[in-house]
Amino acid sequence: MTWNPEICLGDLLNSILVVAAVTGLLLTCRQLKQTADTVRAGFIRSLVTDFYGNPSIYDAFYHVDCGILSIEGIINGTEEEEMEKSLDSMLCYLDMVARLVKLKAITRQDAMVLEYELVTCYKSEEIQTYLAYLDELYLRRGQNLKPHPYFRDFASSLL
Repeated sequence: MTWNPEICLGDLLNSILVVAAVTGLLLTCRQLKQTADTVRAGFIRSLVTDFYGNPSIYDAFYHVDCGILSIEGIINGTEEEEMEKSLDSMLCYLDMVARLVKLKAITRQDAMVLEYELVTCYKSEEIQTYLAYLDELYLRRGQNLKPHPYFRDFASSLL
């Protein structure tokens, strides 16, 4: 085998085609990343719009945020049943967001768009009372688990 220092037209064309193919792959990868970032941003935005766009969830959070939620009324059955449903919807939603973080479907940073809501709910004495009530209710029904575990774990880690 001998070294031939001459470059023929075919070698030049092959080199140009390899460079063009590599450039095309790099541009495609860049475009895929931009598309993924755009989809991710839309999903993160939907976390907030879904939270505030759902009247039931928003109503429950409004009561928590303003300090006008009465858990005793819910536990004793004197409060409207709608508020309990709204509260359950809100806690399920926040638990779902925390579960997405746990499953690594979204990052912890992604979930920070709802940080205020997560922390406000978790720090609420009324919510803690309601969660304790649910714990007891589940035990009485023979279910040895705590409801909304992902919300509890994730929100407590934000404190």
